[in-house]
Amino acid sequence: MYKTQNGWTKAKMIERIKQRNNGKRSVRPASRPHAEVCMYRAPDGNRCAVGCFIEDNIYEADMEGCSAYDFIGIKFPLSKRGMRSLQCAHDEAGLTDNIHEVLEAWINKNVKDGE
Repeated sequence: MYKTQNGWTKAKMIERIKQRNNGKRSVRPASRPHAEVCMYRAPDGNRCAVGCFIEDNIYEADMEGCSAYDFIGIKFPLSKRGMRSLQCAHDEAGLTDNIHEVLEAWINKNVKDGE
């Protein structure tokens, strides 16, 4: 079980995901079938689970392909381990799954409000 941090609650996490993710995985279109690449922020503005929590004033395109945990100033709602687990739930979802439902279920099962 992971605890929220940095002033986040489970409800705020779910709300943020619904605001910044369009309900689908955030991927760059593939040049070949099944070779999609997850992105913090896709060309259409959609965001992956971790990308939902990277503020606009911190995000830079150069972050793509790098670990967000190495960047200063990002106040993630969970520990690094918790955010990695949340991202895994995003990545393991099918391209047709509703990411809002997948991530909300993961949060409700694996997170408790902290602080």
